Amino acid sequence: MKCHFLMTGGLLAGLIGSTLPAQLSPAHFADLARIRGADRARVWLVIVGDFASDGSRSFQRDAWPVIDSLYVRPGKVRVAWINLPNPASKSSQIAAEVAACAGSGSKFWPVHDAILLEQPRWIGLADPTRFLVELADLRGGNSEIISECLQKHELKAFLQSDIARAQRAGIHTAPGYLVDNRVVAGGQTLLMLRQAIGQALARH
Repeated sequence: MKCHFLMTGGLLAGLIGSTLPAQLSPAHFADLARIRGADRARVWLVIVGDFASDGSRSFQRDAWPVIDSLYVRPGKVRVAWINLPNPASKSSQIAAEVAACAGSGSKFWPVHDAILLEQPRWIGLADPTRFLVELADLRGGNSEIISECLQKHELKAFLQSDIARAQRAGIHTAPGYLVDNRVVAGGQTLLMLRQAIGQALARH
């Protein structure tokens, strides 16, 4: 299986069988937590998302249930999330950091789902930090761990690395998608994603 260009050493080590450091950083746990799907999956779908964007919320609501049912749960596709927050939106950046911090406690996906679902409730807040931390806590995240992570900005470099990776791939606004390490043209539509996944599965 290809290692691709996207993840930090945690995921890459997991794919190629290297030995991980004895002391794992919050970034390693956050990296691994944002992966879902079977290890045996032949194709990667990388979602480049912004928790504050209408497009990312629409994908989660409309396209994700189909992708999950047809490809992820059957073990055909493995999924990872890359953050591309809007640099002009404080709320977008805070949401990305809260979700990443929840990931450092292995609760990325439940918190990811909740943040997107409840987007209309926090998107207009001047500072949504408290709301998002409490929301994460309701979805199984540890509010103390998340709050400490936010205060220390433990995953700032992790998020900056995500932005750089997305931009190197040619994705400059979210949402964006890579299937089998290829940017999907018109990937905002479910039809285009299904076509790209089908083609990728046929290549493997």
